[in-house]
Amino acid sequence: MREFKDFEVYLVHVDEEKCVGCGECVRICQGDVFEISEKALPARPENCLGCQACLAVCETKAIILTEI
Repeated sequence: MREFKDFEVYLVHVDEEKCVGCGECVRICQGDVFEISEKALPARPENCLGCQACLAVCETKAIILTEI
């Protein structure tokens, strides 16, 4: 995983068409960013640590993390 600087801020987006609702992002996220309804939702994007663990476990590549 990539190490990020403390001052960087990230926008978390989930492509609903790619997300299958497996919950792996919820399980792995140390920032508690995601919730699952039928699909993953970035419910608390301000908690994103930028560690990219969610990107690593998302088999459908539905999560997009953008530095802002």
